[in-house]
Amino acid sequence: LNPVFTPKIKVYYSEVPFDVVIVKIRTEAANCHCRVHLDERQGPSIANYPLGLGNNRIHILVSDESRAQPTVIATYTVNVYRHSQPSLPAFDGSIMCSFVQDCGLIIRPSEPCGLQPVSSSSFSAVAQTQLLNCKAGDAKGQWVI
Repeated sequence: LNPVFTPKIKVYYSEVPFDVVIVKIRTEAANCHCRVHLDERQGPSIANYPLGLGNNRIHILVSDESRAQPTVIATYTVNVYRHSQPSLPAFDGSIMCSFVQDCGLIIRPSEPCGLQPVSSSSFSAVAQTQLLNCKAGDAKGQWVI
């Protein structure tokens, strides 16, 4: 994290290589009358974030819970830059993985979470089928990485 955390600085930056696809963010309030949430007023204080290529912005909200109506008193931004796929060397011996759901946000308990290896025969079968657009945000599917 750049720079090192201090409450007066509101924007932070970090870079990760191409092969890092998820970061885990855990926040903790320094004051017992405050709560920290990720991305929204009632969001979690710990979460796994899947990373796209380039800049990924994560907001951290600090709210004062000692007031009758909790109030956001500070917002921090963490920009995580994920580098593009390297052009060289070629990915000899690499493994393809799929991502069905985040382990920090289980939607279908019977489905695996996190990155799961995909066999080359399974990937070939998926690649040869015609892909359809999802009609709703909760349609069953997976990311292939």
